Amino acid sequence: MLVGKKVSIKDVASLAGVSVSTVSRVLNNGTYVTEEKRRRIMDAVAQLDFRPNYFAKSLKAGVSKIIALIVPNINNPVYALIAQGAESVTRSQGYNLILCNTDEDPSLELEHIVQLKSRNVDGIIFATARSDTHYIDELNIPMVAVMRSTMGINAVTVDNFKIGYSATEYLIKRGHRKIFIFNGDSHISSFRVRTDGYRQAMEDNGIPAQKAYEFSAPSEDADTLFRLSVEMIENCGVPDAIFCVNWFRTIGVYGAAKKLGIRIPEDMSVMGVDDLIFNEFLHPPLTTVSQPFYEMGTKAAEILLSQISEQGKQSGPQSFMQIIMPTSIIERDSVADKTAAAEV
Repeated sequence: MLVGKKVSIKDVASLAGVSVSTVSRVLNNGTYVTEEKRRRIMDAVAQLDFRPNYFAKSLKAGVSKIIALIVPNINNPVYALIAQGAESVTRSQGYNLILCNTDEDPSLELEHIVQLKSRNVDGIIFATARSDTHYIDELNIPMVAVMRSTMGINAVTVDNFKIGYSATEYLIKRGHRKIFIFNGDSHISSFRVRTDGYRQAMEDNGIPAQKAYEFSAPSEDADTLFRLSVEMIENCGVPDAIFCVNWFRTIGVYGAAKKLGIRIPEDMSVMGVDDLIFNEFLHPPLTTVSQPFYEMGTKAAEILLSQISEQGKQSGPQSFMQIIMPTSIIERDSVADKTAAAEV
């Protein structure tokens, strides 16, 4: 290490016995450098404790090689899977991924986006906390929505109407008629559309939709959802089944069933959304709708990097794409088949 002197890229090149441009290619994950030279350069970087000034470099080049991922609830494990998928793509292309959390606060979401733009990030992947995203047009930064679609930008999502419909129809075909839905914040489009699917499935199968069967909770707090689940069952009676629109609500219902002495699925079936690794370890293991979270992250990152590479090349009105990823029902043991019992 050079004492009393700021180490430069020229020092690294001199120690490694290569050109400055070769060092630059290695530090930027470039190609056309032999493994032997790459090793010598990285050894020199470590020996000299060289730390590139990426901020100054980004100002000069207009490229930061940083992508931001904005999520609405860092406690929700689905966003860890999305982040893992996105990071696998961004890292392979020489980008760093940074994480921001909004706690479902639209004002904090906007604050994050404005600050990230001022820090020269190259693009943003986000699951919006709001339905009104008119401000995006004014920001002039590549963006992709994930999980929750919004107008005016590319999006990677799922068919939330289909999730609500197929989950409800699955219960109906197994003889359930008194079906509660445990919903989330109606301002979040995915929850709202899943409820539309639930209502349509009930109607298509000749079961009158009843507001008394619909329960909403804007909170994602585990203790709150547990308490509301207990109140829902105590006040309205034990239903044939409960359709929970996400994993947090499922856990609340499982906890309430245990507290109230209700057996799943013998006394009450439970249908979930989000097939997380924990589901098979619940008692009983959860039947749920699976979403490809990791793949949604990879696809969102691929689209964003494509946008970044094409930035400034397009002219005229811009078209936007919405990628709908496949979902499927994973059958386990939380839903009873009441039709089989009726036939006996």
